[in-house]
Amino acid sequence: MEEDIISKPTPPSVLKSPPRPPYIAIKIIPTGFFVLLIISP
Repeated sequence: MEEDIISKPTPPSVLKSPPRPPYIAIKIIPTGFFVLLIISP
């Protein structure tokens, strides 16, 4: 039974995997905006 669970972990794994990378992008986007605002003037 354990092999069946490892063979069908595509949809649930993909839905719980994206919530991690976007977190880093949300922190990198505001930082880039701040740097651009400080370098602009």
